[in-house]
Amino acid sequence: HLASGDYERAAEAFEEALARPAPPPRTAEVAYLLGQTRLAQGRAPEAADAFARAAEADTPTAPRALYALGTVRRDLGDDAGAADALGALAARY
Repeated sequence: HLASGDYERAAEAFEEALARPAPPPRTAEVAYLLGQTRLAQGRAPEAADAFARAAEADTPTAPRALYALGTVRRDLGDDAGAADALGALAARY
């Protein structure tokens, strides 16, 4: 759905996947993709929430998620939140 531009269906599929138990790397990747989808829809606050979830565990997706979280928070005018996310990126990776 994401590749075809059907962002709403893609978001629904990602949310359904996140509702099921999965290993942290899978959960992080799906949450990151949900964040990208929400950004494409112009729903930055929801994208930030998804990126924050993607960054929770130490997975290969976490650095990308922290960077995305920092940039979205900056774009939303949350400079302190952006600094926190980018600071966590620098500290953890």
